[in-house]
This record gives sequence, C-alpha cells and structure tokens, in this order.
Amino acid sequence: KAFLAEMDNEKDGWRVLLAKDMKKHNLSADGELITAAVQLLIDRLVFIKALSDREVDKDYLGELAKVVEESGLSEDDTSWFNACKNIFDELNNFYNGSIFAPRPELENVSVSNKVVQSVITDLQPENSPYNFAVLPVEILGTIYERFLGRVVRTTDKRVTIEEKPEVRKAGG
Repeated sequence: KAFLAEMDNEKDGWRVLLAKDMKKHNLSADGELITAAVQLLIDRLVFIKALSDREVDKDYLGELAKVVEESGLSEDDTSWFNACKNIFDELNNFYNGSIFAPRPELENVSVSNKVVQSVITDLQPENSPYNFAVLPVEILGTIYERFLGRVVRTTDKRVTIEEKPEVRKAGG
C-alpha cells in the first residue's frame, strides 16, 4: 500500500506540474481540456516506461529525452510535441492503439519542453525507483484507476487536483 500511495503522489506531482504549465501557456484552456491533455501525456510516458522497463522495445524514453532536449529547454520552448511526433507516430503504427493516435486534446495544448523533460527524466530507469518489469499488472491497474479518479480544476490564477465527485461519494 505504501508503494501505491507513493506512486500516486508522484503522479499527482507530475499532473500538477504539467497542468500548471499548460494553463500558463494556454490561458483559455479549461480544466476539462487540461485534464484530458495531462492524462494522455502521462499515459503515453508511462506506457513508454513500461516498454522500456520490460525491454519489449527500444529505448523510446531515452529517444524522447534527447529530442526534447534538442528542441530547447528555455522557459519559452514548447516545440517538443512536434519534435516528438515521429516517435509517437512510430509507436502508433506498431502498437495500433488509441494511446498514440493523433489526439486534438494533446495536439492543441502547449506545455513547455522543460516540464516535459523533467517528467521524462523522473521516469528514466536511472532516476526512477519504480521498475515496471517487476510490478504485477494488477498494481499498475490500481494506480491507473486512482489516477483516473482525479481531475484538474482551473481558475484564472490556480490549478488544483480534486477527486471526481462520484469517486468521493463512492469512497465515503
């Protein structure tokens, strides 16, 4: 259970970091759009980490890190998504699922290269205390369910993460 709590907290940390940066670069974006964009981006990165940890495919996480860094890591650089499009297209063609398919909720929202790079860095094997090769699929499923039970709420000045009302009600 401690592992689940720790992983969930770390993912919330990534979610908050990404959501705040997305709001900063997309002032008109509402919580629903930011929730969808953050969720999809984290889904992609965690899926890529799982591939890497299980040595199923080449080191896409390392490739992403390199491409994002080459795109620039200053505060205003947000070109990482276009720079990484070929990697996502390759993964989409091979795995043929919706996770890497073109998705407007991610393509229409900017987030800084620097923030994306920090999440990728956290996930890389040398920096991450988690190795998805040794985690049972059930634990990953539980973490994912907890993650889906929270949403991003935005105002002009704040970004918060809250449990969905139906999750709060079900949990008592």
